[in-house]
This record gives sequence, structure tokens and C-alpha cells, in this order.
Amino acid sequence: MLFSFGFHTGSGGTGVPKSFYDVLATTDIQIVAKSADVYPIDAQNVAKAGAKSFIVYRQSQINGQSADVPDYMLDPTEAARRHWQWHKDNLPKEFDPAVCWLETMNEIAKHLDYPTRAGAEKIPLHGVRQIEKINDNLWRIYNEGWLGAFAYETARLALADGIKWLAFGWATGEPEPQQWAHPEMLKFLTLASQNRNRLGVAVHEYSLDTNNILAGDGWLVGRFKHLVNICRQNGIEEPTIFISEFGWNAHDVPSEKTAVKHLDQAANIYLPYPTVTGAAIWYLGGGFNNIHKKASKLIEPVQAWLLQNRERLSRQDIVDPVPPPPPPPAPPQPKDGQPRVQYRRVYWLVPDFVPDEERARIYRQAAIENVTVGPSADDAGIGNLKDKTVIVFGWPKQEQVALREWYKVHYPGTKVFFRDIFTGEPVS
Repeated sequence: MLFSFGFHTGSGGTGVPKSFYDVLATTDIQIVAKSADVYPIDAQNVAKAGAKSFIVYRQSQINGQSADVPDYMLDPTEAARRHWQWHKDNLPKEFDPAVCWLETMNEIAKHLDYPTRAGAEKIPLHGVRQIEKINDNLWRIYNEGWLGAFAYETARLALADGIKWLAFGWATGEPEPQQWAHPEMLKFLTLASQNRNRLGVAVHEYSLDTNNILAGDGWLVGRFKHLVNICRQNGIEEPTIFISEFGWNAHDVPSEKTAVKHLDQAANIYLPYPTVTGAAIWYLGGGFNNIHKKASKLIEPVQAWLLQNRERLSRQDIVDPVPPPPPPPAPPQPKDGQPRVQYRRVYWLVPDFVPDEERARIYRQAAIENVTVGPSADDAGIGNLKDKTVIVFGWPKQEQVALREWYKVHYPGTKVFFRDIFTGEPVS
């Protein structure tokens, strides 16, 4: 898989001159082009004529409405279907899925914050979100599970429709490393790694310092490595990764000399990772303090740098990995975690958002009744037992059906009941 730098453009501004692509097309340097709202037709035409390319298009608005983020209130599967259909129905006639990748998300929410518990509880958890009290004035809903499930369903739709798709478009400095490790996120990353030529991940990497592209010590430019590390820790081959916004900040770029030096430093970060396919320098579109007037001065120096580093940028193309044949079945082995004997287990599930005073009271009562108690929904359902019951305290009424469905999927046969955190009485 090749790597290269290109430019991000959009409505207004300078745009990328066709000559930039024409010169690169005479070489084996990959053309990188990212555009929002204005279709990258020049880059596409050069690519269709045979040039190596990685071209990405995103619609930031559709019919006057922001199209960057899905509806977080919906079930992630339903949200994916609606969001995908909306974008697909409004693609420009020039869009060629054989050449151009599609982004349908941009700077999505890694978490949702609310000043009160009541406000947070209005957001459905859908069995894939967690809620946490940060302090008396901040309740946080972690969104990575929802986004992972959303991305997985969107990926399935994209594969079925023959459209190459990039997920997320994370803002610079996001997400947190452990958010890549959510089971729903790993499910998507597995599918993406198996379809590298059709699915991938988009992230933004800005240094936030025009004097230092390495500012942040790998937590800004180079943050993609957290994704790579999580994949490797979980036995997943890295998916295609595209730096869909790369640069210094939203409103400024350094001098041409400094910018070229910084490209060289950034290339040292990206090139050792063969599935990182390109970085789109921000920004040749309009707005953002007219950054295009400064960024346009980088077009010729960037082109010259690419030509000078032609051999350095060349890589062998990576194709979708072919799964190895399944190994012969192994003889039966004792299973870890098998119960010594079957028994009836009752687990009192007390979520993290239950207030400390009520939590302590419930734990004391569990000790009196000799019942297992804890905060983990997985611990409550795990185990090869025929009779498992989970008593859930304080779960939002509107989320009870979703939690029961979650147990049906992940821990079939587990019976789930709900109780009030104050009275301990059953609720439904």
C-alpha cells in the first residue's frame, strides 16, 4: 500500500490545480485528494486514466442540514441504515465508487456529557453505552460502543453497495486509546481489516503548533498508533488508515520551508506503518480565516518534496488478507471457568451511576442475603450455568428492554429483573 501527502479542499478557496495531479500522474507516486462538498473531479479523472490514487469525498451538508454525525438517539443499527441511505441518496452524479472513497462521519462524539443525571438518563444506552458520574456537575455517557456498532452496520451496507467507506473521522487528539478496545469497536476493526481495499478508518492529526509538527509526543500527530496497538493486542491485522485532515491547526500553516521540514518528520512517523495510506493537508477550501491563501503557497513545495522522495514513498500494495484454511478440530479439552457442579446463581447488578449512599446500602443488604453483587453486566451473565438470574438496580426504565436484549445476545438464558434503588421493590 502506497503512502503520500495531498491536500484537503472544499467549497470556495483556492482548490488544487489540475497540474498538481498531472505531474504526479507521470510517476508512480500516489495521488492523495480529500474534498468536502466539492467533488474532486480532477483527481478522479487522472486516477481513471491510470494514476495511483487515494481519493476521498465527504458531504458536510445535505439539503442544508449538517451531515457529519448520525442520530445518537437511535439504536446504532437503525442509525447506520438511515445515515447511510441519506448519504447514498444524495451522492453527486460524478461519484465513481471504483475510484473514490466515501466518508459519512466527521469529528463524532467520543462521549456525551450532561450536567445532571436526569439529563444523561434521557440518552438511550442501547446496551452498548456506559454512564459514569465524573463529579456532581458532570455525568458522562461513553459512546465508543455505540459508534463501533454503528460503524459495523455501515460497513456491511457499504460492502453490499460496492462503495469504499472510511469510518469515524475522529478529531485530533481523539479517541482515547482504550476506546478502540470496546468489543463493538473490535468487531468493526476485524471486518475492516479483512476488507482493506474497501473499508478503512479516518482520523485527523494536527500538531496544534505551527513551529513543531511533533508537538504532543505522539498524542496528536502519530496518535493513530493507539489504534494499531489495540489491533495487535487483539490479534487483528491493522485496517487501512487515512489521515483525512493533517496539519498544524484549523486556521494557519507555517512557512513553506518549515512545512516541508515537518512533512519529512511526519513521513518518518507514517511510513513504517504499511496500512497508513495518506495524509490530506488542511486546507485549500474557503473559510477558516482564509487559510487557503497561506496553504496554497505549499502546493509547489509539497509537489517538489513528493518528487524528491519518490522511492521513499513507494510500497508494495497490500491486498485484503486471505483467511488461512481452518485447522483440524482439536480433541476436546477441559474448559476454563466451567462450574464444578451446576448451581443457581443470583447476581445483584449495581451500575456505576447508582449514587454512593444507595450503592453502599445495596451492598450491605447483599451481604446479609449472601448474594453476589457488583457493577459488571458481563460478570453477572458469564459462566456455563443453566440457572442464572440478574437483579438490576436503578436501570432507566426506557433502557430495560435493550438490556434484556443485550443479555439474550451475549449471555443467552440469563433471566433479568429490575428493582428500585431506594425501595428494593421490583419494577418493570
